[in-house]
Amino acid sequence: MFKNEEMVLNDAGNMVAKTLSELSNHFEGVKIPEYVVMPNHVHFIVYLPGNIQLKTVVSEFKSYTTHLYSDMVNKDAQPFKRRLWQRNYYEHIIRNPRAYDFISHYIKVNPQRWKKDALNLRHETDTDEIMKTVLDLQ
Repeated sequence: MFKNEEMVLNDAGNMVAKTLSELSNHFEGVKIPEYVVMPNHVHFIVYLPGNIQLKTVVSEFKSYTTHLYSDMVNKDAQPFKRRLWQRNYYEHIIRNPRAYDFISHYIKVNPQRWKKDALNLRHETDTDEIMKTVLDLQ
C-alpha cells in the first residue's frame, strides 16, 4: 500500500523485507546492500562470493518466503496452494560503480515511481523504461 508516495508494507511485505535483510545470516558472504519490497515484486542488489550461485539464493528466498506466507494465510483462510513468486527472475550483472549507483538509486526511488511501473496493473500509459538505461552504463 502507498501512503504519501511511500511504501507501507503489510504483514506479508514485512516478512519478505525481513527475509531479504537476513539472507546474509543463511549464506556466508552474501550481502544485500539495497532492496525494496513493492506490492507485487521486489528489487534487490545481491553481492555473491565466488562459491555461491544466484539461483541458489533466489530459490531459497522464494521457497522460504512462500512457506512463511502459507503459514500466515493458513491461520485465517483456506490453504494457500498457489504460487507466490513467478517462475523466473530478471538478473543483471553490475559491472562498474556508475551502474551500481544508477541501479541503487532506481531501487531507492522505485516506490515513488509506482504509478509508472509496468508491473503495476494500473500503471499510467507512459510507463518507465528506465532500466534500459542500465545497458548504456556497461
